[in-house]
Amino acid sequence: MTNFWKQFIKDRKKSCRGRLLQTHHYRELHYLRKQSAEEVEKILLTLPDEHREVMRLHADRMIKMTGLELKEMYIQGLRDCLHILEMFGAFDVKEEDGDEEKIPE
Repeated sequence: MTNFWKQFIKDRKKSCRGRLLQTHHYRELHYLRKQSAEEVEKILLTLPDEHREVMRLHADRMIKMTGLELKEMYIQGLRDCLHILEMFGAFDVKEEDGDEEKIPE
């Protein structure tokens, strides 16, 4: 993926998070997640070190998988949007004499 697309996606994610932070429901869930994280940490401390590490690795992997899945869904949404725009001729270029010419891929 080019730097342009990486920055584009990063900007969109920042924009989405900003909109989410403006909603009461998201802020409430964010707060509750922080509270439950503290409770989970207390529970984890009761486990032997090797079990605690297994639980943390599992949670970390789940978070990473979710992030990768969401990123891929976002990219697929961009592709679908561009495909639909192309189907509607949004990328057709008209020359001055009226002939249509497709932008080369």
